[in-house]
Amino acid sequence: MKKIFLLIISLISFVSFAQETSFKSKAVTIKRSAIVDLSKIENDFFPVLQKLEAPSPNGESYRSYLANVKEKRKNEPLKNLPNAHKAVLGEQPQPIIASGFESNIAPAGRPNDNDMAISDDGWLISVINSNIHIENIDEVNGEITQISLTYFAEALGNYNQAYDPKVEYDPVSDRFALCFLNGYTANNTNIVIGVSLSGNPNGLWFLYEIEGNPFEADDIWSDYPMIAFSEEEIFITINLIKEGVSWQEGFTQTLIWQIDKQSIYSGSDMESRMWYDINFGDNPIRNIIPVEGGFYSKTGTQYFLSNRNFAEENDTIFILSINGMYDDENTALNVKYGLTDLPYTMPPNGRQALNKQLQTNDARILGACYEIGKIHFVNNSKNPETGFVEVYHGIINDPASEVPTINGTFIGDGIHDFAYPNLAFSGQQAQDEQYIIAFSYSKPDDFPGTAAIFYQEGEYSDVIFIKEGLGVITYPGGNNQYRWGDYSGIQYRYNQPGAVWLSNTFGGEDGEGRTWVAQLYSPDQSGEFVETNTENITTFELNNKIAPNPINDIFSVEFEAPASNAYSMQLFDAAGKKVKTLLNAKAKQGKNRFIFSTNPLTSGMYILKVVNLENTEYSFEEKIMVLGN
Repeated sequence: MKKIFLLIISLISFVSFAQETSFKSKAVTIKRSAIVDLSKIENDFFPVLQKLEAPSPNGESYRSYLANVKEKRKNEPLKNLPNAHKAVLGEQPQPIIASGFESNIAPAGRPNDNDMAISDDGWLISVINSNIHIENIDEVNGEITQISLTYFAEALGNYNQAYDPKVEYDPVSDRFALCFLNGYTANNTNIVIGVSLSGNPNGLWFLYEIEGNPFEADDIWSDYPMIAFSEEEIFITINLIKEGVSWQEGFTQTLIWQIDKQSIYSGSDMESRMWYDINFGDNPIRNIIPVEGGFYSKTGTQYFLSNRNFAEENDTIFILSINGMYDDENTALNVKYGLTDLPYTMPPNGRQALNKQLQTNDARILGACYEIGKIHFVNNSKNPETGFVEVYHGIINDPASEVPTINGTFIGDGIHDFAYPNLAFSGQQAQDEQYIIAFSYSKPDDFPGTAAIFYQEGEYSDVIFIKEGLGVITYPGGNNQYRWGDYSGIQYRYNQPGAVWLSNTFGGEDGEGRTWVAQLYSPDQSGEFVETNTENITTFELNNKIAPNPINDIFSVEFEAPASNAYSMQLFDAAGKKVKTLLNAKAKQGKNRFIFSTNPLTSGMYILKVVNLENTEYSFEEKIMVLGN
C-alpha cells in the first residue's frame, strides 16, 4: 500500500541568471504511518544484516570512480599555498574539554555515521547506523536507553533496514526529530521522520514515511538525508540514486522537503512542499545540505549549500535559499553560485597504522551554519601543499548578495589527516563570530580518533585531541581501504552559552569504529562552569560502561546470497516454537553477515532460520547455544 499521498497545489518552474538554473515544486500531504512508544520496546535483539564487501555510498561504480581519481592525483607535485589560505594554529586558546564517554555500544560492523542532539533539559540522543543512545546527562548516574534503529522502525512493517540516521533538537518547541532511511535497494527505500511528543525522548514518537522513489521511476532509491530546523519548519534534503549504473548517470537529483512542524507535532497529516528538478544548466545540483542556525533556530530565509563534490578540483559553491512558507504560492527557490578564493579538491584517503587506509569519500559539504550575516561551512579536501586530507573551512560573506564573497582556509597540522568535519556556533551571544570545528583524525603510525579546534574572527586555536584511538579501523572495505564513517555530529546547547556537544569516531581495539561523545566549552566561556579534570572524565566514562547494556553477547553467521533477495531471520526455541522474527531484510548478492544480541534469551538451545523469501533453495538453519542468561 502506498504511504504517500500527493496533493499538487502548484507546479513552479523558475529560471534565473542567464537561464542557468531551474527548479520545480509541488505540495505533498503524507499520512502518519505509526506511533512508537520507546518505553515499551522490550527484548531488543539489535539485529544487523551486513554486506561484507561493504559498498561505498552510491554503489560500486561510485567507489571505483573515486579510487581512480584519488590514485591519479596521488603523485601530483605539491604546491605552495599563500599564507592567507593556511590556518595559523595557536592564535586562539583551545576549547575546553568538560566531559566525554563512549556511546552507542552496538553490534559491530557498520561505519558509524555519527550524529547527536541535546535538549535544554539535558536529554542527549546519540545515533549511529545501527542504534540510538538516550540519556539525561544532567542526572548523576541516570538511566541509559539503547534501542536499535531496526526495532524503532518495526511498526512500519516491510523490510526494516534502518541506517543513515540524523537527529536534531528543536529549542522552539522542545522536541526531537529523527530522520533515517529504511531499505537500500531500488524501489524499496523510505525516508522515515520521527518526532518526539515531548522533550523526553524516552516516550512517544510520531512516525512518517516519505516514499524513497516519489516519481515511481525505475530502479530509484534514496540516500544521504540531511536535516535542519527553522522556527516554523523542518527542512530535509535527500539524494535520488539510480541503481546499477555509473555514478555520472546514477545520481538523479537532490530533493528538498519543506515540512510544516506543527502538522507533524500534532500527529496529523504531514503538510509539506517538495522541491525537485533543481538544476544548474542541464545538470542537477547534487548533495544539497540545509544550513543550520547558530545562536538559535533560523528565522526568515533558509539557506542551502552544495558544491561540485566529484570534481578533481573546483571553486564553485552553490547557494540556494527559500524565503517563504511551504503553503505560500509565492514562495520560490533562489539558486545562485559564487566562486571561492581557494579551490577544494578530491580528498585522498586517510592513513592509519599497519599501512591501512580510511575512506574519505568526496568533497561534499558536510556541515554549515548561519550567524551574523555569514555562512560558515566545512568539508573534506586535499591540501595541495601537504598532500593530506584536511578540513576545508569556507566562509560566505553576505550570502543574500547577488555575488557573495567566499573565502577558504585549509585546517591541518602537517602531520595528521583530518576528515569528516562538522561545526557548531560556540559564542555567548548572537554577535559572536566563533565556532568549534570537530573532525576525525589519523596518521600512519597512530590509531584514528576525535579532535577539534576553536575559531574566532579569522583566528584558530591549536588542535585539541579529544579521544585517542585504541586500534585501527578494519570495517570491511576494499583494496585495504576501510570505512571511517560518512559524517559526524555537533550541536550548540542553546541554554548554556559557550557549550557544545559532539559525537565522532575513534578506533576500537576490535577493529571497529566506535563512538565518542564529548562536551566542549568555548575558551572564553564566561558563565558558571567548573572544568572537569581527567579523573572525573574517567569516572564519567566508567559510570556509563557499568549501566545495563543490552548487547553484551553477540551471535554472528555468514552466508552467500546468490542474488539480491529478501530474507527473513527467524528465531525458534528447541521445541520448535517461534521466539521472534528478528529481521526481514534485503541481502545483497555475495557475502553477507547477520548478527544479533542473544542477551534477551534465557539459557538453552535455539535455532536461527535464515529464510530466502524469493528462493527457498538458499535457506538454511544454524543452532545457537545460549549460556548464562
